[in-house]
Amino acid sequence: MKSFVKENMILLGGLLPLFLLLFWWKQDQPKPPWNAATDGPVYRVELVVHRGQSLLSEKSLKEVLEEVNRIWLDQAGICFEIVVDLEEEIDWNSLNLWFVRRYHREIGRSNGMYKNPYSIWVTDHPRLGGTSRPAKYPAARTAAHELGHALGLRHDESSYNYLMKSGRMGWELPEYQIQQARRVARTIALSDTKPLSCHPPHFLGVREETVLRNIHEEPHRIEAMGLRWSE
Repeated sequence: MKSFVKENMILLGGLLPLFLLLFWWKQDQPKPPWNAATDGPVYRVELVVHRGQSLLSEKSLKEVLEEVNRIWLDQAGICFEIVVDLEEEIDWNSLNLWFVRRYHREIGRSNGMYKNPYSIWVTDHPRLGGTSRPAKYPAARTAAHELGHALGLRHDESSYNYLMKSGRMGWELPEYQIQQARRVARTIALSDTKPLSCHPPHFLGVREETVLRNIHEEPHRIEAMGLRWSE
């Protein structure tokens, strides 16, 4: 009997590292993209991006904003209906985000800053530390991070891979933050949840009138949420 128990203990001891390796591998695999049929509706939030103080080209900014939507849509079923404007006037019915040159007076040496839903700031070229699964564009990662604050999220410093970790290139959201962000997004999103994604960013030309409501589906005021955060 003792011999049998000993042999089984040895067998289990040999298999334990394999089980642990399999568990780690499973945990490390990316989650499948958001499926509205099984995971819940996609919440589309209106966002005005101000680029009058940015040095990013239209092409570069478009790529940055598309990555922001990928980060949020694939993980949390949230995306942003984006209007990119050269004007500085705040749209009180949308989130407002500014891209600016580094050392701008609003953010100093920070990569980005969330003050309130109408005052979200991102530098053109954030300086972020590495991670094992980095975002492609530092500006996209920082914008997605600051928008996380607009959706009620606080910093989570427990993993370099997390979107809400300060000063890193991570983009992942743990389940508890996905649920937190969706609760807030639901209260400010467009009422039509049939679309499964958002439109590409719409760039207003320099000669176009600053009339943003013509592409919004419904006017609604976003209430200020949370505190001032900087990265």
